[in-house]
Amino acid sequence: MKIRFFILLFSIASYSFDGNSQALIDDKDTTFIDIGGAVRFNTMYTIYEGETSPLPTENRNGFFWDTWRFEARGQTKNIGIDFEYRFYPGFNTHFVKKAFLYHDFSDNLQMQLGVTQVPFGKLEFSGNSWWFHLPYYFGLEDDYDTGIKFKWQKENWTYHFAYFLMAEPRGVSEPGYGSFPSARYSYDVIPEDGYNGNKERNQLNGRAEYEKGKFLMGLSAQFGEIYNSNNDDSFNQWATAFHSQYALKEEAKIKFQFTHYDYPNSLDDDGNPVNHVNMGAYGFNTYQVASSASTFSLGLSYEYNVDWGPFLA
Repeated sequence: MKIRFFILLFSIASYSFDGNSQALIDDKDTTFIDIGGAVRFNTMYTIYEGETSPLPTENRNGFFWDTWRFEARGQTKNIGIDFEYRFYPGFNTHFVKKAFLYHDFSDNLQMQLGVTQVPFGKLEFSGNSWWFHLPYYFGLEDDYDTGIKFKWQKENWTYHFAYFLMAEPRGVSEPGYGSFPSARYSYDVIPEDGYNGNKERNQLNGRAEYEKGKFLMGLSAQFGEIYNSNNDDSFNQWATAFHSQYALKEEAKIKFQFTHYDYPNSLDDDGNPVNHVNMGAYGFNTYQVASSASTFSLGLSYEYNVDWGPFLA
């Protein structure tokens, strides 16, 4: 059991500059670059029951520098780039969150090539809290992988089609601290702890979403391969989700998602059947996830705009 209390002390929103902000909105052929970032400090009080914590309690309580990030986005005519790199001093790790080239074929069709968000479930994510929802820890919420993605919009519909060759690149974690293979932004099947060869490969994603007025709903499907480089064997993985959202009013929204995933015939390095897969992120040690599960998630959010001097939201 673990209890954590977080207080966000302050955050600096990303800052961007360009020659003429209105021109960027009105004229898509205008060349621009946006450069920004953010920092976050936390105060934390943590209680762990037992001695299973990968992070000693005495090193986690108090006031500390939680996160800082650098981001850049640029475009010339219908070609652009989108990049974000994150540092987590409290976790002793840093990594790429996203890094892709995009091309607008038209106002309704865009291609993204590189490290980009996997189109699955409610986008940008279904969770409302620092902890996200359970699908996040299954690698099915706010997941980023390396590949190519197409987004097509037609009237009230938005479609995504994507192929991902592999997971996002591994970042950097301090030697002797946590897990080096899990130094990454999103949770993935990673090679460690008796499953040293297991890696995500050749994943296909399809997503359709309908939105009209205050209501939206969508379906997602995913199919891919888990390849073991140690024994040159592989097994499949697949997942599906239904999501919906209803705006009670402009500031308040309620979200629902059903998710099911399966890693049939999952294997370890020796080719033995197992009923779990190893996953990791943020430089923590790996943990075992059931090879098949279904989840239901429900969330309510309320946005409150503030104007406190330099703090705008």
